[in-house]
Amino acid sequence: MINKIGTEFNIKNIGFRAENDVMEANKSKNNITKPEIKADNKGLEALAIYNSAMINKPYPKDKLSVEPLTPIVIKPEDADKMDGERIYSSDGKLHSIVRHDEDTVTVFTPDKENEKVFSEIITYDKATGKKPLIVQTTDNDEGNEYIVINEYNPASGKNIRSTSYVNGKIDYADKTIYEPSGKEINISRYYDDNKYIVHSSDNRNNHSTIVFDKDKQVIEYSEDKNYKNHIVSTEIEFYHGAPYKVESEKTMFFPNIIGWEKFINNDNLKPAEPVEKIKNIKEIEGEKTFYSNGALESNTFNSDSGKTTAFFRPDGSCCKITSDKKDIEFDVNKQIITEKLENGKEKITQLYKDGNKKVELKDDNNYQVISYYENGKPNYYSEGIIKDGEECETTWLSYDESGMLNYAGEYDAI
Repeated sequence: MINKIGTEFNIKNIGFRAENDVMEANKSKNNITKPEIKADNKGLEALAIYNSAMINKPYPKDKLSVEPLTPIVIKPEDADKMDGERIYSSDGKLHSIVRHDEDTVTVFTPDKENEKVFSEIITYDKATGKKPLIVQTTDNDEGNEYIVINEYNPASGKNIRSTSYVNGKIDYADKTIYEPSGKEINISRYYDDNKYIVHSSDNRNNHSTIVFDKDKQVIEYSEDKNYKNHIVSTEIEFYHGAPYKVESEKTMFFPNIIGWEKFINNDNLKPAEPVEKIKNIKEIEGEKTFYSNGALESNTFNSDSGKTTAFFRPDGSCCKITSDKKDIEFDVNKQIITEKLENGKEKITQLYKDGNKKVELKDDNNYQVISYYENGKPNYYSEGIIKDGEECETTWLSYDESGMLNYAGEYDAI
């Protein structure tokens, strides 16, 4: 639990990014009470009208329309009637049901506590081998059921559509368009709020966000344009398609690495190197177990790391390696490396396929977390104490993609 009476501040307001009195001449705010278009508009009003004209062009409905993904729903009483090959672990428990269709293979993995409930359903494209097309996960928390479905481009492996359901009701749906220029456009529909949100970003770290109402009329627009030593931020609110409130500010950058001292020289907070799967690991002499279909389930042997066990999926791919010193999990979109350090500390490194990284260091009483952008710069840093098994944050530092601190917060954990 976090005590909000702590210290919290935005870095750009305390001098690391010149603004306030120093930059008042470069900061403008203008409230337009009557959205009229005049021939002699200047400054922000002209900018607002220009932007409104640009984003109020007939927006292609096919771009705003997001087709939600439909979940595969299997009632517990129907689990025994499912078609497909049933594969059992060496302990006799159901590991998965594999269904082969003409172009795809779908793997149904049951919940560890209930074999009639499927917590993960992955559909693979036969033409691309191991790359997933659709991943559906189901999680139950405090009586609520959450279903998240992600669709991937089979060639690039990039996420192209996502849909979320809560207790059987659709919550949101989105899709991402990847343009050859490097620009990414994400279109989201939020069903409870009846809003569409379009977020765009390019390889120069410029961002824009457009919010549409249920009738697909723009109601908000914001953008951040990055330059060599400053950023220009603009926010516009619309009423019946015309701008009525405009805010813009220019923020100068002063290079800083404030807060880096908390993690930059701590080797335990540096990401572990990715682990290559051991060649011929199936052929190593050891104690082996097998699935009901004859595929290798695990192989336990001695290595430089001590007693080592490699676990395999029924399709033959290695999914996890455990040893006395470290564990490695090979997930769909990331690799997770857990290292057992001295003094009871544990280090968990998550290496994502998109290049982002996250490191968590913890023991029974304290924890530290550092996340890195794809370019290796820090994204955020957090630390705190562990009380009654729960993490209580005491410090939060947030950085932009150049590694400069732009937000900090300190809290009293209670």
